[in-house]
Amino acid sequence: MIALMLASLLAVTPNANVLDRATSNYSKAAGIQWTMKSATYSPIFDETENSSAEFDYNPPDTFYFMSGDEETIGIADTVWTLSKKHHQIQKRLSGDFPMPTDYVLNWKARYDLVGDTSLTDAREFVLKAHKGVTPLQIKLRIDKNNSLKSLYYQDASGNDVTLSIIKERLARIKNIKLFYQNVHTGFKLIDLTQ
Repeated sequence: MIALMLASLLAVTPNANVLDRATSNYSKAAGIQWTMKSATYSPIFDETENSSAEFDYNPPDTFYFMSGDEETIGIADTVWTLSKKHHQIQKRLSGDFPMPTDYVLNWKARYDLVGDTSLTDAREFVLKAHKGVTPLQIKLRIDKNNSLKSLYYQDASGNDVTLSIIKERLARIKNIKLFYQNVHTGFKLIDLTQ
């Protein structure tokens, strides 16, 4: 009877082994460089906006993210976002900016694994947020080489966001352009840390 109960529990308990191996793989890397395709579906407008994105991470606390007309740099506890569309640079604390690596490197600190599915070429994991963490749920696809293939979540506006990894390089990026040090003419620096 006990063996039957344990077997049924194991059958429905998500298997974190693949996700843990991916976490270990990325934790050991000197840096992470991802070229991504971003697809954002708006249920309000019933349309999908596609764009490309670049994400670079130099451990322990520096990242660069570029998508469309926005660039973001994070160093330690501060994040600067340059918007070409709005001609501004916003400075804020990094706690307000989730990074793609947060969902792979530090998922256990913010999420619980609630489900996983075996696919033909990958495994999909469903993570549910701890209290106060957003997004509330994410889905990660990890391939057979323990690499992230895609990340799905709903943003604060209710849009479905899918980031698909097109190219991956596990190395530090040598030069990150610190755009906030020389604010271009016509751009306004807005400090939200005060």
